[in-house]
Amino acid sequence: MDMFEDERQRVSHRRGAIARGVAKRGLVAFLAFAMAFGTTPAQLWAEGAEGIAEAVAQAATPSEGTGATDGAADQGKAGVSDSGSAPAASAATTEAATGDEGSATGESPATSEQSSTASAGQAGSAAAATVQAENPTETGDVAKKQVEVSFSIIGTDADGKAQTWVAPTQLKLDEGATAADAFIKLQEKTGFKAKYEPNTAYGFYLESITSPSDGRTLAYDPTTYAFWQLFVDGASSSVGASSVKLTQGQKIEFAYTAGSSSPVVKDQVAANVTVIGRDAQGKTQAWVDNAQYVVTSGSSALDLTKVALEANDIDAVAAGSFILSLKYNGVELGTPQDYSTYWQLFINGKSSDYTADNVTIHAGDTVTWFYGGWGDQLPSDSVHASVQVLGKDKDGKQQVWASTGQTSLKAGSTAKDLLEQVGLTLDAGESSWGWFLSGIYSPFDGKSYCGYDAATNSYWRFYVNGKFADVGAGAYELHEGDAVTFMYGADADALPGQVLGSVDVIGPDVNGNNTRWGTASNVSLPEGSTAQNLIEAVLKAKGVAYNGSQSGEYWFLNSITSPFDHKPYGWDAATNKYWHLYINGEPSLLCANQITLQSGDKVTLAYTTDNSPMPDPDKIVVDPSATTPDWDVEWAGYGNSGNGSTVTDAKTPAQAAGLKWAFDWKAESGQQYANCSEPVIANGFVYIATENELIKIDSSTGKKVASAPLPPR
Repeated sequence: MDMFEDERQRVSHRRGAIARGVAKRGLVAFLAFAMAFGTTPAQLWAEGAEGIAEAVAQAATPSEGTGATDGAADQGKAGVSDSGSAPAASAATTEAATGDEGSATGESPATSEQSSTASAGQAGSAAAATVQAENPTETGDVAKKQVEVSFSIIGTDADGKAQTWVAPTQLKLDEGATAADAFIKLQEKTGFKAKYEPNTAYGFYLESITSPSDGRTLAYDPTTYAFWQLFVDGASSSVGASSVKLTQGQKIEFAYTAGSSSPVVKDQVAANVTVIGRDAQGKTQAWVDNAQYVVTSGSSALDLTKVALEANDIDAVAAGSFILSLKYNGVELGTPQDYSTYWQLFINGKSSDYTADNVTIHAGDTVTWFYGGWGDQLPSDSVHASVQVLGKDKDGKQQVWASTGQTSLKAGSTAKDLLEQVGLTLDAGESSWGWFLSGIYSPFDGKSYCGYDAATNSYWRFYVNGKFADVGAGAYELHEGDAVTFMYGADADALPGQVLGSVDVIGPDVNGNNTRWGTASNVSLPEGSTAQNLIEAVLKAKGVAYNGSQSGEYWFLNSITSPFDHKPYGWDAATNKYWHLYINGEPSLLCANQITLQSGDKVTLAYTTDNSPMPDPDKIVVDPSATTPDWDVEWAGYGNSGNGSTVTDAKTPAQAAGLKWAFDWKAESGQQYANCSEPVIANGFVYIATENELIKIDSSTGKKVASAPLPPR
């Protein structure tokens, strides 16, 4: 009996110590969390002790958000000393560069009794490991669905400028994993050093990260209020990393900043390296397969190569910028020297005419070292390309449905083959025209479907390297490094990172009436482009001669050559006319180079006078005495004026034809027995004359653009 009483007393004391330890650890975590998010402990205390007391109470009470249960706390011994002071080594702090057998700092594991060193074989977080231990039969042998995300870390250099510490890295985790799990996996994969507490009362807490380039450690700075801030798809996260549930294609980033915007790294570029050697049997083997590395802007191919070789434990013997031999996994190529085969440099798939130290690296470049003979081409058994699929969520907003890094496929593969590898459910087929994509089912619920929508003209659009493809996905053969995008959208939808703009150029025709000299819709340009960029891109693409000049900070359009009389139209002192700029129908007070485009902007150049409203090029002017324009017709009459091209024995197509639009001219005329002229098509418009008016119709949509009354006959 006495023995049981003594045991109960010992249990009571032990539980009391555990409760005090958990409460104190919660207080420490709370204060550290507050400092990490830009609030000092003094500020919190000034707001009242009730909030701190509540935090301590929450920390002492086991809950879903608490990393340690009673059992876990019991197993973990004393996390915080009874004296009230934190131990020298934080009990729940991880400071390990994965890949090392022990601690990255060289300390004994005993200095951190609850050190989290989650390995690749573990669930990815301490919380997940605890759940698995308590419910060993729940997971069974059923494979979990996975999501793929991109994770990067942006620190600062010695001068405080934004610097990429870990380049965007593709990670695959089980569905339901969090950004905290992804951070741990990123550490396992890349080996950077960090201090963090995975299971505080408020979840995952990141204290510091050490620069992989110069060894500096960045933590909360009370002077600048900079801290490691979490960004999800470019936006500052309103919740902690352990509360961010990962979704397919997300871009996760930890950035050291005091602001609410992700810092832009301007002094670095990310490029790819491939090293193609041979295995022990002499067969071609990829030693480094299109891996991405980050170097300082202005770096050479040699600088990038050094980084890649060191990262992959490849020993090199070089003479200046020439690689004489490389050794990997016990295989050395280039020693003894054999001048019939040697290490050759290729830049973006083409043999380089320059040595590696004379090739400047740009973002997205691929540097390849290939061990082969003089004139040998790169092995063509594979090609690397990436793909992104952008669908719509239930509210109609753009949503990433799939996103991959550089994927290896057989040479000759098409964009269709690449799309079929992402695991989405496709509604596609083959026809006499080739492969076609009708729709894709959402990967989030498996039910939502994006297919052709006639009301909005939305369908799956296919882009290669940011440009709308001029062939179908089944016909486009992939090239090394291609970035393929399938985006579900309407004509006015832009790719991420791009804007769509339209241009109208309105000048006089041969009779002096306002008309369109040229027009372009939904022109795609990079975000940040100006109205000047759009204007010049359209004029150059259409072969229109123009004269523009820069005067200080201002860009001026001096003249444009008319497509009618082929004369340049500029400042006219007699009429005070010159080229005026309008943005979305309103006269602009800024020059074209000072206007940053927003997607959907319409830029109009009109040859008119000051204080005049924007001319209407669709206004119809009925003038029987007007000069007839000298326009070439595409079909001069039946049989094309007897040129021998008449077709009389062909069957009328019935399967591929479909009604695009219809115009009810009888209803438009308002008369029961109205008559209509033959349609005339000119400059993209259809003109018809009814009993009492001349009607102008957009040939692409069938909508009435303008009309003018006709004089009685």
